[in-house]
Amino acid sequence: MDAAPTEEIQSRRTARLAARAGSSTCVQDLLRPPRTCVPVTKTITEVLGLANYNPMSSKDIHKACEELLGRPVGYRSVKNCLSKNAHGLEAKFIRVGYGEYRLQIGPNT
Repeated sequence: MDAAPTEEIQSRRTARLAARAGSSTCVQDLLRPPRTCVPVTKTITEVLGLANYNPMSSKDIHKACEELLGRPVGYRSVKNCLSKNAHGLEAKFIRVGYGEYRLQIGPNT
């Protein structure tokens, strides 16, 4: 199969997106492949497990997640995950103080 038809289809798609979006910068954002999902909850659980149930600050958890995964992780993603999973019956983490969390002890871990 020839590459030319694929390029033509791509250029038509870009033109349609540009017309719809109104600017070329938006088109580039639309054409960019989606970011890969980082398993934040699983990574945080692993990090806090390595801490032997000792509390860690959210900054230290963030650094450890990046080191464990070997790539950047959004600090807000870590904070949101910690906050969401520190409440309710299915809580995975316990907030022990301002910005400090540890792993939940029990069946939810």
